[in-house]
Amino acid sequence: VAFGGKIYNCLNEYDNGNKDAFNVIIDQLADPLLDYKVLMKLLKEIESCAPLITKDHGKIFKSLLSLAFDDFPDLVLDCWIRSVLSVITSQPVHLRFALSTMVMCFKHVPKIGEGLAEDEIKELHQKRILKNETVHKILDTVLDKIPLAQVALMETLEEKIPSKVG
Repeated sequence: VAFGGKIYNCLNEYDNGNKDAFNVIIDQLADPLLDYKVLMKLLKEIESCAPLITKDHGKIFKSLLSLAFDDFPDLVLDCWIRSVLSVITSQPVHLRFALSTMVMCFKHVPKIGEGLAEDEIKELHQKRILKNETVHKILDTVLDKIPLAQVALMETLEEKIPSKVG
């Protein structure tokens, strides 16, 4: 990583009270202009040290989930999915937050506005389809690898998308 050092080292420094390098990683992940090569390197490092990303390091996982993954090229998207799944399956403490974030992807569907060109509407539909497929892929994998995830998913669905009949 160009500015923050290896993520493993950043996590160790964070645990020892020095949050500077960790915050640089968070800032890099939040940068909408971040180069895909740098992002790929960050994602691979997160995947490789996923078991070390504890509840105390939750901010890095939240940053990972908040990325606009529906804009990623296929290679970056696959790397992002592997990173997310690595963190969730190696540290189930992040499960409920991940499930909540994924469920909200279905709840907050922006309306496709009037006045858009046909190709813009088609592109927005494609992005929506990709996002839904990606979320389904992650949920299917999590449900397969973490036995108690099904109960947590049902509770999350009840909380985030309550039934209109009670």
